[in-house]
Amino acid sequence: MLAIYKKDPLRLQVSFVAGLDGVMSLLKTTYELEDDRSEILLAFQRVESLRAYGRQLRVDTENRGLLPNVDAALRRALEPEIGLKLVKEFPGHGTFFGHIVEVDKEDPEHFMYKVTYGDGDSETIMDLEEIRPFLSVHGDELCEFAVKGLLGAYTYLEKRLTGECESSYV
Repeated sequence: MLAIYKKDPLRLQVSFVAGLDGVMSLLKTTYELEDDRSEILLAFQRVESLRAYGRQLRVDTENRGLLPNVDAALRRALEPEIGLKLVKEFPGHGTFFGHIVEVDKEDPEHFMYKVTYGDGDSETIMDLEEIRPFLSVHGDELCEFAVKGLLGAYTYLEKRLTGECESSYV
């Protein structure tokens, strides 16, 4: 782990937070099903919830936001620059995709970022911490790494449930 940390500390951090994001629902379900409440309905609901989560992870357009800790780690590591994509929700108007078109570095303590959205509107965001939550990390190589790393567990679960899994236990 030390070698990985020295080579690429962000990759190690993303690995840890991906585990936190993707494995917690598996652990929670396991503990619930081992509890004294062994109602079949609870088991069915929890397993179906896990299956749905796994299906969302597999589909590129549906897995955005499923790994909030991974997204946050990647956003913290990004330096906003011209061309970087954003996704921002405007209450009552919807979600808009935009990109940074200008960075004003006149004040070294507070850069200003001009963002243009797909509908032609634009705004100036005054601070790095104000813009960071909207930075799009979807498609980032480390984001893809985290998703692929988690898919194995959900693929295994799906195969076990559908009888496609070869097991050495009989």
